Amino acid sequence: MIIGIVIGVVVLFLLIVAGISVRIVREYQRIVLFRLGRALGTRGPGLIFINPVTDRTAWVDLREQYLEIRTRRRSQRTTRRSRSTSLSSTR
Repeated sequence: MIIGIVIGVVVLFLLIVAGISVRIVREYQRIVLFRLGRALGTRGPGLIFINPVTDRTAWVDLREQYLEIRTRRRSQRTTRRSRSTSLSSTR
């Protein structure tokens, strides 16, 4: 009876650890893997297994982000001929 309970607790513990150690990394993401504070490199995309006791992860998103910057008009003397200029940019 006690052996069955011990085996059940061990199996439950192993299932919890296995669930914590699996990471799914999408195509546009990467994981930077740190083991005991030292960077081991990037992992992904796909199914990644880590050691939950010694490994820490940092997620990196590789998608481009669009930030719109308003167009500004400058009427100060910015050129030799005192023409107004327009400034437009994207990041």
